Amino acid sequence: VVRAAAASARGRLNDDGAGALSKALADSDKTVRLAALGSVGRVNAFNDPPALTRLVGDGDAVVRRRAAEVIGAHRTKDAVGALVAQVKAEPDANARGAMAHALGQIGDAAARSVLEDLAQNDANGLVRDLARISLRQL
Repeated sequence: VVRAAAASARGRLNDDGAGALSKALADSDKTVRLAALGSVGRVNAFNDPPALTRLVGDGDAVVRRRAAEVIGAHRTKDAVGALVAQVKAEPDANARGAMAHALGQIGDAAARSVLEDLAQNDANGLVRDLARISLRQL
């Protein structure tokens, strides 16, 4: 609880804490990882895309979804490969939708084929819609 509160406070301070947020993103407690993701979303100068990108493959679907949201908001081009690979295997529709949306926000044409596949074949209507919207952003 203390580590999660500390990670959350970093966002309110608009400060990554000299790497403290990167450490929190790798914490074993998902509550801490989620708090850190919230802070990364608010910090203007977060400079550790690999720490953020690793969470696309996290064991928790909520963490994967939130990581995709933050990656999209930050337009983290370094995460495109990880998003493309994960969205193909992602079992959670909410996380898949967030990943499709993030790929559109980033706007990298390398995501076109996976977004086309999602737009045409995903079992979830919201994911199909998000993929279609994302395709228009490329």
